Amino acid sequence: QRVLAHLFAEPLDDTRILAFVAFFAEPAHTLHARRLIWIRTETGWRIAEDAPLHREAAMFDGGSARGTVLPLVRRWLKAWNLRDAQALADLYAPDAHPSEYASRRAWMEALPQQWARGARETLYANEAVLDPRARTITASGHIRVEAPQGTLTAARAVVQKDTITAEDAAWRGGGHFLRAQRIRRQGTRLEGKQLRYSSCPPNEQTWRVEAREGTLDLESGWLVARGARFLVGPVPVLYTPWIKQATRRHSGLLIPNFGQSSRRGWFVGMPIYLAPAPDWDATLTPTWNARRGWMGAVELRAAQPHAQETLTTEYIRDRLTHRGRGQTHWAMQGTWGGWQWQSQGRYVSDADYLGEFAPELASLAYTTSEVRLSRSWAHGSVALGARYQQNLAAPSLQKSTLQLLPSLEGRFDAPIGAHVSVAGEAFAVRFWRRQGLRAERATSSLSLRAAFGEAPSPYLRIAFGGHLIGWRLHPASPALRAGVQAPFATLDTGLTLAGLWGARLRHEIALRGFIAAARAPEQTRAPL
Repeated sequence: QRVLAHLFAEPLDDTRILAFVAFFAEPAHTLHARRLIWIRTETGWRIAEDAPLHREAAMFDGGSARGTVLPLVRRWLKAWNLRDAQALADLYAPDAHPSEYASRRAWMEALPQQWARGARETLYANEAVLDPRARTITASGHIRVEAPQGTLTAARAVVQKDTITAEDAAWRGGGHFLRAQRIRRQGTRLEGKQLRYSSCPPNEQTWRVEAREGTLDLESGWLVARGARFLVGPVPVLYTPWIKQATRRHSGLLIPNFGQSSRRGWFVGMPIYLAPAPDWDATLTPTWNARRGWMGAVELRAAQPHAQETLTTEYIRDRLTHRGRGQTHWAMQGTWGGWQWQSQGRYVSDADYLGEFAPELASLAYTTSEVRLSRSWAHGSVALGARYQQNLAAPSLQKSTLQLLPSLEGRFDAPIGAHVSVAGEAFAVRFWRRQGLRAERATSSLSLRAAFGEAPSPYLRIAFGGHLIGWRLHPASPALRAGVQAPFATLDTGLTLAGLWGARLRHEIALRGFIAAARAPEQTRAPL
């Protein structure tokens, strides 16, 4: 915000006025001065020249044209404070612009970008008293300070430049929840007395740190507290005179894992977390197994604006089996040019690996890996996918395990009137295996639908159409081909009743009737 401090204006001739303007810019409390030349035009006074003034000696109140220029300068300040580029431009001559810019066009292009930053902070309070000499604001009653990093609430506060001292205060923002008897905020540092900190919302705090005093640094991501205790739920589990707690991702050592099993013996692992960039990280976990030897594991995670990826791989040179063993698991998804893609899966070196090194997955009979590419429109969608299964229950039968390579599906629902639409869907898949019969199967349906009303109001929906199913088995002698048709019709109607016994008893009764008629096709010899 700009506050007018001084104005001196003097006519140069009948059509020009020289003005020196000084104003304070809040909240930085800095003094700015400019030299303006106003010219008389057919539509009124306009600014012809605008340049910064560095000689404060020229600034004093007075001048014979002060009464003429003062209302114009106030309009100039108002347009700036309201971030109104058009109102500000209207005060300048057609080709005039501040001297800091090369042209009027460059000035107009820069204004939206400059004003888009908005105010650095906004203070709300029941009462606020500004002391211009001390440059402080004393506020009380339901105080709220909104800043880019978060929001500070308090009962009382004193603001001086970029320092805020608040009583009975709380800070919330960026995943941080801090409450203290007193908070002193300077830049990105918050110093608290008798504080409570957690990364969980106030009503769902699984854990928290309570301390006599401490400092939360939002920029570095550390909480340093003295006279602290760590609580899980309502139970304190650790008392310490000093604690340094990370509040965001930092490279370092994680909690080690250890245990004992009959197949691995005693084992201990030390996860090493690496966070080199905000959009990806890695966890390296070397693990010593008393009976099997060293195992290495790597987990990579990446988060981009249009994609998220996770990749985990493990490997061990097994001293018991004298061969390399491991597993790889991945999960990825994202968008590209309006298309959505997904890929997830797991591959293990042998059928016994999960039972020995990942017992929580030992019950899996198959591991599944799949990929899918899809796109949706207002009245339809299409998807292409593939699925591969690894047979862990019977590895010797892997060559005869059925795979879906590939599958294609699509559907649409297009309105042709106020209450009528035509809908259809199709699905085709190729069942593939290295040994044994293979098959292709395709299904499609087309229906005409009518809908009147919407639930919970009375509604009626009618549809009739037909299915077409076809398949082929090979290699067969001769190759088996078949196709069937199956007409169908449905009627769906319903009504929802509420408030039958007044507002004191909350209730809802839904009545629905559904009738379907279809001819079941003969598919005894069809593939799945």
